[in-house]
Amino acid sequence: MQSSFLPEIKSGIEEYTEVWKGKDESQNLRQTYYDDMIYEEKYADVEAELRRIVDEIMRQELELLQIALERDRGGKKLKKSSKKARRSGKKGKKKKDKDLTPDRTTESLFEELVTNGIIKKYPETPIKAYVGDLSYAARSALNPSPGDVRQLIKQYCILPLGSETIRNFGPCIKSLLIAGPKGSGKTSLVHAICTETGSVLFDISPPNIVGKYPGKSGLIMLMHLISKVSRLLQPSVIYFGDAEKPFMKKIPKTDRTDPKRLKKDLPKLVKNIQPEDRIMLIGTSDCPWEADMKLMVQTYQRFVYIPRPDYGALSFAWKELLSHYSGVHRQFDTGAMAKISDGYTIGSVVRCIREVITCKRMLQLRVHPLTH
Repeated sequence: MQSSFLPEIKSGIEEYTEVWKGKDESQNLRQTYYDDMIYEEKYADVEAELRRIVDEIMRQELELLQIALERDRGGKKLKKSSKKARRSGKKGKKKKDKDLTPDRTTESLFEELVTNGIIKKYPETPIKAYVGDLSYAARSALNPSPGDVRQLIKQYCILPLGSETIRNFGPCIKSLLIAGPKGSGKTSLVHAICTETGSVLFDISPPNIVGKYPGKSGLIMLMHLISKVSRLLQPSVIYFGDAEKPFMKKIPKTDRTDPKRLKKDLPKLVKNIQPEDRIMLIGTSDCPWEADMKLMVQTYQRFVYIPRPDYGALSFAWKELLSHYSGVHRQFDTGAMAKISDGYTIGSVVRCIREVITCKRMLQLRVHPLTH
């Protein structure tokens, strides 16, 4: 079959032939931008946007004028026709979800979620910060390398959320679970997805929503706000930490976060995400085996497992992380450190380096070099 992306490639070639092939760039040695081209392109976009806004305003004005005219005439015919339309429309169309906040603006809804800590500011984390190389040998899905995990995150999350075209033509993945031990970089990957795609982060983890929107009506309002605002502010990432807890048979008595509160609402939330929506539910879990797999599979469509790093991944991580410090000798034996730290996660290595190489220790590196 012909590739879905072939028309885009052809249009790109045509654009190059029309715009760039015959363009004289002898005076543009620094390869700076062209003001006239940017102005022409943006002017057309602004004009089209203004046309749409003006058209909507004129339609609203026309409706108001028609209503006023019907009022002057008595308005009987208009009411009859509207009732008929409603009766006939009930049979053919499905019942839509009722909008609980019809009179509120997007800004006010956004402000409410930020005030309650549902929408959170995340640290800027590029995907390349997740250090690790691709595997050069055949490996199973149960033992991927950090580079393989990074590639999966790009394919499943970053590309569909960042591009409308890929979201429309590619497989629609609405939810993803990232599983792995503590310190393996699960939360960092969520931040990287948000950073690379410019997404809004909604945190509905049990510890974050405890005491907020209490009762059944409060929970309905919370899910409505997340569903509505995430659709208005696409791309959006809905984050759920400790993803196994809602589906556990027995919750520990020490846990006061009421994790089973969203047990029935999570599958509904995923189901309401349409194929054209650039919204994704991403869960993280340290021990997914404690949950009921049937219920978890109903919520999460894809699973990415991050195992404990092997010798190669640890050696690469030590070398990459120590290279950020200019005073550390380049001949430092990272292989020995990888052997010693066998069984630990990359997060433990990062924490260890930060604790040892303090600001004071960095100033002493020339006189007192770093040793094992």
